[in-house]
Amino acid sequence: MQKLLLLLLAGLLFLVPIGGCGEQEEAPIGMAVEFMDHAACAYIAQDMGWYEEEGLELTAYDSYVTGMALAAALGRDEVSVAYICLIPAINVYANAGVPIKIVAGT
Repeated sequence: MQKLLLLLLAGLLFLVPIGGCGEQEEAPIGMAVEFMDHAACAYIAQDMGWYEEEGLELTAYDSYVTGMALAAALGRDEVSVAYICLIPAINVYANAGVPIKIVAGT
């Protein structure tokens, strides 16, 4: 009886981690760009449909006049992805604790 109980318990412990597995639901992605000349590549990619070609379904594509305005939107969790200058990005990380991942720089 004890062996059967141990086997059932071991089987249950094996299945518990698998219970959370399944297809992940894709989160909506909103992108924002700081209105500046070196962000032209982001605007061109949007106009040419390159984001969609790469499988990115953007729910919004906003433009902000300054990097600080865009950083504030990141701090309010209104934006998921941003093309932003480094200083405002560091500022929103340091002051609002927004987890920033820098993937490229100019």
